[in-house]
Parts: sequence; C-alpha cells; structure tokens
Amino acid sequence: MILAICHMQIKDHYFDYDKKILTEIIKVNPNFWDRYILSLKEKNVIQSDLFTHIWELDNFNDLINIAVETLIQDNPFSSPYNTYKAIFSTQSPTDEVNRRIQNWIASYFERIIKNKKQIYGMFLSYINDQNVETRIFFIKMFLNYYPDIDDFKKIPIEPIVRTYSNSEVPVIDADISFLEQLVLSDFMRNRPIHQLYIKNLIDEKKRIKKEIELKEYQENID
Repeated sequence: MILAICHMQIKDHYFDYDKKILTEIIKVNPNFWDRYILSLKEKNVIQSDLFTHIWELDNFNDLINIAVETLIQDNPFSSPYNTYKAIFSTQSPTDEVNRRIQNWIASYFERIIKNKKQIYGMFLSYINDQNVETRIFFIKMFLNYYPDIDDFKKIPIEPIVRTYSNSEVPVIDADISFLEQLVLSDFMRNRPIHQLYIKNLIDEKKRIKKEIELKEYQENID
C-alpha cells in the first residue's frame, strides 16, 4: 500500500518508465487502478505506452472497462480520439494482445449499440482510422442494428486524419478500394439503397482523384 501511495506522488518522468512497478501494484491490489485512472482523468494526461502493459495482465478486461468508463464515458470534456488511440493502439502488440483488443472492442460495441451518440463517437474517434477489415466488421454490426440508410450516412466510415507525401492520389485510391470492398460485402447484397449510396461515393472519389491528378501534374511542370 505504501508503494502504491508513493507511485501516485512521485512526479519524475523517468520513474517506472516501463510500468513494471505499476503492473505489480495492480496485481497485488487491483483497486489501485481505479485511483490511478481517476488521477489521469484529473490531470488530463494519458501515457501513450501505458495500456500496452495493461492488455497483458490476466484481469485486463476489468481494467479496460474501468479505464473506458472513467476516461471516455464519464469524461465529456476529454478528447475521445486521443483516448481511444492511447487505449487501443498499443505499441508492438503481440498476437494475443491484438486478439484481446479486437474481442474487447467488439463486446463493447455491442454493449453501447443502443446509444447512437456513443456509437457515432466510436466511429469518429477510433473505427474509421482502422484497417479495411476492421471498419467493414463494425459497419456490419452497425447495420444489423440500424439498417436505415439515414443512420448509415451519419457514421464516418473513412479516416478523418489524412497524411501523405508527394501525392494525395494514393490516399484517394485507398478510399476507393475500401468503398469497393464495402459495397461488395455479403451483408450489402440485400441493401440496394446502401449500395447506390456507396457507389455514388466511389464516383465522387474518382472525380476528385482526376482533379488532384491534374492539379499535381500542373504543379510538377511549373
């Protein structure tokens, strides 16, 4: 208990940099995690490498539940994007940690599915920035509960943050590829309105791509 108190009070940036002391404290006294997460909420600071170690613990499920409830659900003034990224985008995860993250997120998604605001927030802050397979998986889950096209149009299904060098064309190509895979997904076959909407998005992306190619060509010859 004394070690736990000291851990909360020491402010040295390099103290317990690998989180070994923290994880040992949690193993002995899991209730310490509640206090620790609450302190992060009050400081509005989350270490980027913290959750890499938490996912490796046997009781990761309970610990992550507490973190998400405290830092996201009960914290309306936080930045969900940065919080989701810190919790779920761990550094060099093992296959087992990846499996744990994927299963936890799927379970969490099902728990909050009736809350559209939280679902939209999860798409905006986390899902839309994941790989194609992950995005399609959660879009399928969403449509199973919200089949209406108007609900579908509201969820952000493409990355909000864009980074590229030299040319923006590969970014547009990635968007087109994703949308083409989405429209051909099995669960889209009986949703002609959704398919038409996605095909229109593809056409618009192709139009934008041509404009960008022309613009970049002109810039290169100047």
